[in-house]
Amino acid sequence: MAGRPARPFTLVDAAMVSRRATSSLRSQMAREYFPSILALAELLLRSPEGAISRFGCAMYERAFVCFERYCKQEVVGSLVAHVGSSYESEVDAAMDVLVALAERHLDDVARFGVFVAGLLDFLDNWNLTQIKKLYSVLGALAYRDATNNCQMDNDIQMIIRKQLCNSSAKYKRMGVMGVTMVIKSVAYNKCGEKAISATSADSLKMIQTLLDLVRQTCQDVPDVFGLFLDELANIVHGGALAVAVVQKISENEQDKFIDSYMVDITPSEPKELPLAVQLRYGIEDEQSQDDEDAANIVLNILPLLCRKAKANGAGGASAATTDVAGSSLVELCAHFRLLQVCEKSVSQNLDQIDALLVCPLYMVHEETAGHFTDMASSEKQLLCSSLFYAANFFREVLNAFASLSDPDIRSKVFQRLKDAVTIQNQLESLLPDVPQFVPPIVHFDCDNNDKMAPLTAKSGGAERPKKSQKSGKKRKRKGKEAAADAENANLSDGSHDSSDTSVSNASTLSKETKDLKQDSATKPAVFLGDRLKHYLRELDMDVFALLSYRLATDAATSQASETCLRAVDLLWLVDDLASKLDRALIAAAGKRHAFLRTTNATKKLFGFSHLCSIPPASVVEQAVELLPALCSHLEAINAHFQDIIARNDGIADGPGMNTVESATLSAALQRVVQALASLISWNGFVAADHRSLLKKALTALTARLQVPGATQPSTMKELIRQAFRYLKAFAESIPNLHCAVALVKLLVAVGNRTEDSGFLRVDLDAVSRGFLQRAWYSADGEVEKGQKFNDAVRLLLQSVSWFLMWFSLSKFS
Repeated sequence: MAGRPARPFTLVDAAMVSRRATSSLRSQMAREYFPSILALAELLLRSPEGAISRFGCAMYERAFVCFERYCKQEVVGSLVAHVGSSYESEVDAAMDVLVALAERHLDDVARFGVFVAGLLDFLDNWNLTQIKKLYSVLGALAYRDATNNCQMDNDIQMIIRKQLCNSSAKYKRMGVMGVTMVIKSVAYNKCGEKAISATSADSLKMIQTLLDLVRQTCQDVPDVFGLFLDELANIVHGGALAVAVVQKISENEQDKFIDSYMVDITPSEPKELPLAVQLRYGIEDEQSQDDEDAANIVLNILPLLCRKAKANGAGGASAATTDVAGSSLVELCAHFRLLQVCEKSVSQNLDQIDALLVCPLYMVHEETAGHFTDMASSEKQLLCSSLFYAANFFREVLNAFASLSDPDIRSKVFQRLKDAVTIQNQLESLLPDVPQFVPPIVHFDCDNNDKMAPLTAKSGGAERPKKSQKSGKKRKRKGKEAAADAENANLSDGSHDSSDTSVSNASTLSKETKDLKQDSATKPAVFLGDRLKHYLRELDMDVFALLSYRLATDAATSQASETCLRAVDLLWLVDDLASKLDRALIAAAGKRHAFLRTTNATKKLFGFSHLCSIPPASVVEQAVELLPALCSHLEAINAHFQDIIARNDGIADGPGMNTVESATLSAALQRVVQALASLISWNGFVAADHRSLLKKALTALTARLQVPGATQPSTMKELIRQAFRYLKAFAESIPNLHCAVALVKLLVAVGNRTEDSGFLRVDLDAVSRGFLQRAWYSADGEVEKGQKFNDAVRLLLQSVSWFLMWFSLSKFS
């Protein structure tokens, strides 16, 4: 502008010009090596080492960002080639890169949308997770791109309609994934702001049309429609939809849920049913009595189940997979989850549906259930199905209300926790008597729902001819040796086998029958492990806030107090928490994936679908917040066993150690220690961004040391020393060998957090030697022996050998 003096050229301007020139020059220089960079990224992405594969993915992403258009095209083409391969790990890694590029550099990726659209030809060979990722990328390109790609929009909608109208459930699932990702893209809510397109009339009309299409084509296939409800709930829970869309969904689903599953309480229970009906599991208080909705409605489980069984001409498993009245119990939990996440998103509370927290259920009469062994096979299956539906509904109720801070709500949530544990314990005692029972489907994001085996089916080879037993034993022995080697390798990485002894012990202890020895000798116990979890809804991390309640270490106190955790409640919570941490957090040693092996990834996600959507750092943050409560329970269990030892004049295996209560507490102790080991062993702590989380975790452990006048440690080395000292104190009252091995693994994990761990090896050696010198007895009073005992001893000997090796090296250095 005339008359305005020019701004002087400063050193800052010179630095900016120099930086831009240098960046441009570096790009031009690196362009010469682009083919080599691309070839290296391709090689690294296929590595069986997870860290190396992720580095290859990062190279692809940086190459796309830093180079010009031609190179970007080569990057996308190479990723598409990876996705088109037949190796699952390669497809997953490449799809993750495409999803990241579509999220962060949508405009640049949109230029090469035709390459990505060609991947629709490979859908038949992929699992649901991979299909979901592809539709996520295509939906973003079609609906969120500024160029508004109408051709891709038409192609996607045509393919989705064909898939939904197909008679095969496989293609219907593909269409459901496409619909949910299209809705997510059309109603995309960026940075928490209302998207203009999502609130427009055309967008709302399109979304409503898609919702109606799914309901019309999939309503008669409950597991497919349940998948749609779960996936829709996931994108609402993730905050990806505009508020107007969520409000529209909430209004529709609330009325449908009430009409489908709730009925008014009548003076007399429903009749003309094969089993007697009773109102059970209701929570009565002054507020619910004043609230007419809470006092007059009931969840209509058993009548709906019997109605389906009557229509199909059979009960039990077949009744759980069909629908005749427009409402399938298979969809109950998924429907409730969608309803509650919509209410939280719109109203920030659950006041509109809080009656579902306290309402009773129409279940089999308690007296009828007491004569389970005298029932017909179809009646047994009806009873077990109703218990599974009730247990899973209560698990979703915990997911919905556990995060609320209202004292009145929390007391009711605590009661629902006890109900869920009681029903699960009852199922564990009843299921061995129904060997061909197939529980209702609850996890819909797997590809083989229609091929589920009976829960208590015996493993192959259990009843082989005598002439083949010899070779079978040899194969079994080799498998055990391989498992022992794998467990030895896991001593320092904090990983744990989910089918560990604690799980089988815990589930056996939770049976209500008294003839435990006879049952364990005559009935298969494999269902008591992970296989039972395949038929139970996943718990959210918010549920573990219930660990803040005080633990009652004796049965009398737990029965008298309504706000104390029982031993079985604690075990129920920490067992799930330990499984989640072991699944979500990769240990320092790393976990390899076989590149040239095609496996069904969805099987690995049973019960962890929601967990896999949370970044590991967020899981660690929530776990660190639970450390004070976990330490409190460790101390309470330790005090329980110390009291028993003191009453027995210092004898560690005296009376009181083999009671059901003590055995349950020992199983809970083992799972808490394993959870801590998984947390401390997380390899993400090596990153500078997460060092503060490690320090916070160690601080939570050291804060439990009650030393008068002591100051809080300031250095990481001192924090590790104090945390090691705190955890080592529990060795004095360890109740069994499996807890001892878990504690040694935890101490190793803590010691590995410092390079100068020599000062801890002496204490670790003393702890391991103490465990090796102790005589260990089983619950029946016999000296422990067998393969598991030998494996545990081998691990303790390994920790001692580490000390001897370190001592020898330090002596001669």
